[in-house]
Amino acid sequence: MNRQRHDEIARFYDDVTDPYVEAWDGNLHMGYWETAAARPSIAEATDRLTGEVLDRLRTSPGDHVLDVGCGIGKPALRLAQERKVDVVGVSISEQQIEIAAASARAVPVPTQVSFRTADAMDLPFPDSSFDAVLSLEVLHHVADRARALREIARVVRPGGSVVIADFALRAPVPEEHRELVDRFAAACNLVTLTEIDEYVAEFTGAGLELVEVTDVSEHVRPSMRQHAEAMVAARDRLGPVVGAGNLDLMVELTERYAELPQFGYVILRGEGRRTAAA
Repeated sequence: MNRQRHDEIARFYDDVTDPYVEAWDGNLHMGYWETAAARPSIAEATDRLTGEVLDRLRTSPGDHVLDVGCGIGKPALRLAQERKVDVVGVSISEQQIEIAAASARAVPVPTQVSFRTADAMDLPFPDSSFDAVLSLEVLHHVADRARALREIARVVRPGGSVVIADFALRAPVPEEHRELVDRFAAACNLVTLTEIDEYVAEFTGAGLELVEVTDVSEHVRPSMRQHAEAMVAARDRLGPVVGAGNLDLMVELTERYAELPQFGYVILRGEGRRTAAA
């Protein structure tokens, strides 16, 4: 990601984190609905998606885990409490890191949890320094996603667990919907949005062993509409930050994009590539 785009996204999240936290109850990602007919609260749905990711992350007590794009730290703190692992969370947003660090001080956890600003494409950690890595709905913000995946592959130990949840496309976008997808991506800072197969190719090309691909698009699709409703409800807080016109556009495009059959959301589970002697 060029420095200008990196700084733009960092500033965006510095600005919107507080109203987003208020609207989405602490988890800065989509939610998981068991069925389209269900109507969980945003807190329930986003916690459930966190659970879907953590259930796939293989850890043991005392492990060192990295959360790439940690938001305000809610998944990292949950992981530390439930698994008794040490967690380091990174984000490019200083505002998010400040909130996450304050939460870590306020919530008793049995292990070490820390947060710091860092770029996913240039992780400030030695090779093979983590037993597991997760990234929850973050890498679409990265201009060079393949590079970020190579960094994840570098810092996870051979055989260490890696789980990534993110937006993707389930099929090629027809020409009549291309403008809608491009406008949605621009309005919501989806810098890298590709088909699932390309995401998987970058995952394995980075040096990670693929274990499982889970398409959870139909479980996440209703959450897109729910988040659009939450943005409307938070208009008094979000409007002054992003601009009333931009907020209306984000809501409209989110609702329309969620209706496309190409809308996708995927969870990739893998592990650090083992050497021949491992």
